[in-house]
Amino acid sequence: MGLNRVDHVMPTVVRSRLRTPIFGESALLGPFGHPQASDTLHHSRGHKTQVTSLIGGGQIFQAIDALLSRAKQSVMVNLYSLEDPVLNPERLCSPAIPGSDRQRLIVQKLAQAARQGIKVTAILDSGYDDRDGTYKNDQVMQYLRSNGVEVLAYPRKFAKLNHVKAMVVDNQFAVLGGMNWGNHSAVNHDACVMLEGDDVSSIVHKLFKPDYVFSGGNLNNLELPPVISEEAVRVVTTAPAGSPGGRKNTILKELLRRIEQAQDSIICEVYTLTDRLVADKLIAAHNRLKRRGKPGVRILVDPTQYVQSESNRPIVDYLRDKGVPIRFYKVDWRTQQKLHAKWAVFDSRHLFIGSANWSKAGLQTDGGKHSTRRNHEANLSIDSAPLCRPFTQQFEQDWTKQSLPLNTLPDLIADIPEEVRHRMKSLALPPASGGKQNPFAQGPRP
Repeated sequence: MGLNRVDHVMPTVVRSRLRTPIFGESALLGPFGHPQASDTLHHSRGHKTQVTSLIGGGQIFQAIDALLSRAKQSVMVNLYSLEDPVLNPERLCSPAIPGSDRQRLIVQKLAQAARQGIKVTAILDSGYDDRDGTYKNDQVMQYLRSNGVEVLAYPRKFAKLNHVKAMVVDNQFAVLGGMNWGNHSAVNHDACVMLEGDDVSSIVHKLFKPDYVFSGGNLNNLELPPVISEEAVRVVTTAPAGSPGGRKNTILKELLRRIEQAQDSIICEVYTLTDRLVADKLIAAHNRLKRRGKPGVRILVDPTQYVQSESNRPIVDYLRDKGVPIRFYKVDWRTQQKLHAKWAVFDSRHLFIGSANWSKAGLQTDGGKHSTRRNHEANLSIDSAPLCRPFTQQFEQDWTKQSLPLNTLPDLIADIPEEVRHRMKSLALPPASGGKQNPFAQGPRP
C-alpha cells in the first residue's frame, strides 16, 4: 500500500521527549501561559523529526522570529497574509499582546536575510481587496522585491485565495498551522506546529515545490532537499481543479478518515464550520462513541462567525440540535479577537492541524463554475500523544473557563461594547432571539 494514498498506514515510530532548539526543555506549561510539548518521531528507516506545539501568538511568532534569526541558506514562506506596521499601518494590535512585537519584525527580517545573501522566497496571496481597492500584500511584495526577495503571486485563476500559512528555513525547520502573519493576527486564539528534521522535506516537495512552479518560479533557482520515502508527518493539501494537486481533496479525505476511525474522543477548535458532510460525520461519530460509553465529540467555534455570518449559523445550530456538545469560545470583542484555530485531536493521540477551515471553500476542490470559490490550503496529520497533550490541555481550559453555550448568544451580543458594534460590518441575531430584526445586519460576510 503506497504511502501517498489517503488510506496509507503511518510508519512505525519510536517516540522520545527531548530538548527543543527554540524553547529549551519541553514542558506542559510553555511560554506566554499556554501549554507546550515536543515529541521526536523516529522513522523505521532511520529518519527522525521533532514536532513542537505552538499555541497562541506568543509561542508562534517567537518561533518564527527565532528561525528567521538563525537562517543560514534559505527561507521560504507561503502565506495568505503578510503585513508590516510601517507598510500596513492599519489594524495594529497592542504591543502588549504576546507575539505582536515579533510579528512586527518579520518583513524586515526577510528583507535583511535577502540582503545578507540568504535565498528568500515568498509565495503570497495577491487577491483584490474590495474594501480599499488594493491588492492583498501588494505593498509588502514591492518592498520585499526591492530588497532582493524572490516574490511570487499565487495565481487566482483556479482558486478563491491562497490560504496557506507556512514557512521552511534551511530545508530543516518548518512552521505550519492556522495563524496568519498580519498586524492584528497575534491577538487571535490560534495554533501551529514547528518541525525540525526529515519530514520538512515533505512540506517542501508537496507544498512549496508545486506552488513555486505554479506561481511562475524556476526550479533551477531552488535547492530542494532529498525526497523521503516514508513519512511520520503526513502533509495534505487542498488545491482547486486546474492547479497543482487539484481535485485530490486530500485534506477532506484525511479529516473524514480520522473522524470515522475515532475510537474514543474528538475535540476540535474551529474558526469556520459550514461543511454539511463534515457535520454529518461528526454527528455519526458522536453517537457511535457515546453508545460505547466513550466521551464522544466536543467542538469549540468562533462566535464572531456565528454573529456576523449567516453561513456559519445553520451548521452550528444543526450540530447542537443533533446533540453534539458545541460551545462558543469567549472572545475579547474590544480587541476584535477571534478563535482562528483549525485543529482537532482524535483519541488523545492524533493531531490534525493547518490552514483549512471546515468549510466548502477550505475542503472542497470541485471544478467547473465553482472552482474559483475554493481555497488552496495545507494541513498536517500527526500521530503523537505527547504532541497532542498541550492541545488537549488547552482545549479543556478553553472549554471550562473560556467558553459559552450557544443559547447565551443573545446575551453575548447585548454585552458587545457599542463602539465595537459600530465597527462591525454585520450583527445578525440568531433565530432564538424571537424574530427580532437586527438593524446592524447587512448579510453574510465574504
